[in-house]
Amino acid sequence: MQFFPEEEKKVEKLCQLNLSLEQIKKIYSSKYFAASVVSKSGFFVSAPRKIFPRAVDRNKIKRTLKGAYRDVLMKEWEFANSLIDEFNWDRETFGLRFVVKEKFLSLKYDQVYNEVLNVVMEIPKALK
Repeated sequence: MQFFPEEEKKVEKLCQLNLSLEQIKKIYSSKYFAASVVSKSGFFVSAPRKIFPRAVDRNKIKRTLKGAYRDVLMKEWEFANSLIDEFNWDRETFGLRFVVKEKFLSLKYDQVYNEVLNVVMEIPKALK
């Protein structure tokens, strides 16, 4: 499994959360962020302090991604339910991890929404 060089430390931290490399599967990558499915419940956003030194920026990134993810699930409710049925998911065994890259702050909310929508649509392909 290959990760971006800047992701190695994040993977180590996730492994400390009792996630093995087999439990982490990259499903999407763009110049703004990389996304992975993890087999631990939750929504993980990694905005590295080295890239985003201001806490205000890191918090804005996390709020924006969580809001876009919530909106995608609300608007694509039938698709999300079909994924849950098809893969027998429950909230205890499924999570998403986003590792944000430098250019993310230049995105408007609509662009973030479209990127997150692409991530959600890629989930079935990655898990088959």
